[in-house]
This record gives sequence, structure tokens and C-alpha cells, in this order.
Amino acid sequence: MSINGIGFSSRGPNEVLLSDIRQQRQSEAPKWVSEDVRIMPEAGDSFMMEDKRQAQMDAEYEKHIQQNLIGDPDQTLSDLISARDFLTSSSIVVTSDNSTVLSEDGPTVKEAPEKMPKSIRLDANGEPVSENGALTKEDASIFMNVRKKEVGQTGTVGAFNIEWLGKKPRKDDDYKTIAQVIKDTGASVLGIEEIANVDGLQKVLKYLPDFGYILGKSGGQMLGIIFDKNRVKYDANSIEQPDAVMVGNPALRPPLSVDMKLDNFDFNFTVVHLKAGFQPDDLAVRKEQAEVLNGWIKDNYKNKKDKDFIMVGDYNDYVKSDALNTIDAGETVSYVTEDPAAKGLYTNIKYKSVIDHGAVSSVKGGAEEEYIKGSVRTVDENKYPGYKDRVSDHKPIVFDFNTAVDND
Repeated sequence: MSINGIGFSSRGPNEVLLSDIRQQRQSEAPKWVSEDVRIMPEAGDSFMMEDKRQAQMDAEYEKHIQQNLIGDPDQTLSDLISARDFLTSSSIVVTSDNSTVLSEDGPTVKEAPEKMPKSIRLDANGEPVSENGALTKEDASIFMNVRKKEVGQTGTVGAFNIEWLGKKPRKDDDYKTIAQVIKDTGASVLGIEEIANVDGLQKVLKYLPDFGYILGKSGGQMLGIIFDKNRVKYDANSIEQPDAVMVGNPALRPPLSVDMKLDNFDFNFTVVHLKAGFQPDDLAVRKEQAEVLNGWIKDNYKNKKDKDFIMVGDYNDYVKSDALNTIDAGETVSYVTEDPAAKGLYTNIKYKSVIDHGAVSSVKGGAEEEYIKGSVRTVDENKYPGYKDRVSDHKPIVFDFNTAVDND
């Protein structure tokens, strides 16, 4: 096949092999395109589907349906989530100049500074200001999740674990609701986890006609990226899936990495879905994956001129956990879910916790320079009737960047 002049071994509409991409990358310049593409398994892949593996995936799905949780059913919530994830304060009300309530369901603040007022007023320019002048505009924006309007363009990226997309029984209206959730995030680039088959993804994109997709290879739950074709292009020669993150386990999911451009902001976008569970063996595997990811990120910093790097997905762990700290060893990244604006948010519905994250490169010239502080957010699942059954057991996590200028 050919993607905008790029030749690959013919396998089917928009289907390519990583081996072809890797070979072409050695001799070709970047090829910026916006077409759909699916990475196909090939000889040598450890996760090539077999009858035995398919039966294992079916068993895993049935177990998931029965338990509907992340870790062992005998573990309690307090075993899984540290005390820092429990928030006790009430939400802050944000009002406009004429006292119209703009937000009543903003994030709660665990230990709000004493100087913080109980309400934030927005001035004529939409800037948050305090009644008593005790709180700076920047602090108010961060704590209250009121996003400061930037000069020029902004773009939203993030991740969404859509529970067993294509395998979990859903009606057409459910796929329409999933698409509406994605629209409501405002995301132009979104990493998708738990794609069981391409048909499920295409049923969602039926209601997102302006979006394209990049679908990674996997023997079970595939990773993908959907993007607004009006604003986003990707380098077809840059697509990569580092198998080393599978750490010798064919049931694990290789990350999907692509160089992308949103307006004028170009960056590497990587989607991950790390090992689930909180038993000792699960923690050990996840830490080993984290060690591989840390080395892979550092290699990218060393070998690539562009230091803008964004890694999103279902990490199946919490901020400050051993796995997330290992990925950041050597201060390679910053987690947007450590932004004070993330306090009170949750992405895993059952445990009301954040296990889906966004990491941005914190090195000089990295994506942290374009990240808009205080922009991290999710959706209110209560606005979508039957969300957990019809949509997912996860909520999307999204955040914003200044896309008018690239600081490289």
C-alpha cells in the first residue's frame, strides 16, 4: 500500500508492517500525513494470536466482567490507594463578575492554603481574581482548575481507556455516547487503550467524522491514537512500538509511539498500558516495564533533536508509586496529574482514583514548556446516563498545550 507516497508491503487497506516502517525510516525524511493506518503483526512478534492465546484473552475478559476491578478482589480500597488520594474539602465555587455560577463541580483541595478565599471571581477577561487580593491569579488558576486563556492557539491531548472496545457488548447508541464523551473533552489527540478490534474503534469514529486513527499491533488489547485531521498530522516514518516494554511476557501491551504535529507544536506522542494488579508479581512486572520505559525515554532525548515528549495512558498505578517514580528516574518527565488542578479528579470510577496519567518531558526544550498549567481535567460521568455500563470503567484524562509556537 501507499500512504501519501510512502510505499509499504501490500497487506490490505491502510495496513502496514513495522519492519517496513523501520527500513524506510533509515533512508527517508519525515512524511507528514493524516491518513488512517493500522500496524499489523508479523513473523517474529511474540504475541501473534493463536487459538490458545485467544482462549486466554476470552478468559481474561470473563474474569474482568466478574470482578470489574483492577487488583485482587480480596484487597481493600485502602490497600490500593494511599492516603494522599483521599480529599476532604468541599468544592470551590467559581463565579463571574455578575455573580453567575460558572463551576460548582470543580476539583476539591485537600489542604487549601489559609489565604485561599471560598470563592474566586473572574474579571472581564476571564482571569481569576480573589475578593481580598490574597491569592495570585496563577495560584487561583491552578487550584481552581480555571484555565487561563493563552494568547494564540491551544490544543488538547490526553488518554482514554475505553473498556474492551469492540468486545464488550454495546449498542450503536453506546458508541455514539462514547464519541460524545470524546467531543466533550475537546481533545485533538487522544491515546486509546483496550481496543479489542478495529471494528469497535471504527464504530466510535463513525460519530467523529473529522478524526483519523493510528492503530498499534497487539495480540489482545491494542493501543491506538485518534486525532483531529483538521489540526493534526503525524510522521508515517516515525511509528514505533518498543517490544522491550513487554518484558518477555507476550500478554503485555507494547507502547505505541508516533511523532505528531498539532498546529505549530510538534512532539513525540506515546501511549502506554502497563501491567495491572497490586500483587507482588504485578508490582514487579510493572516496575520492570517502568525501567525499560525510563531507558527508552532517555535514549530518545539523546538521539532526537526535538525534546518535546508526551506519554499518556493507563499506567495502572498512582503518582509517587514505585513504577511512576522509576519512569521519572533522572528527572526525565513531569506528570500533569501532579498539577494541583488534578486534586479531586479521578479516572478510575470504581476506586475514585487516578491511574491514567500524562507525562511531559521536563528537560530543557521539553513539552513542559508548552504545557498550560492548571488545564488537566476529565469529564463528569454523571452527565452520561449509564456511563459505567455503556462507556467505560475509566474516564478520559486530558490537558492543554500552547500550540501557536513551538519552543524548540
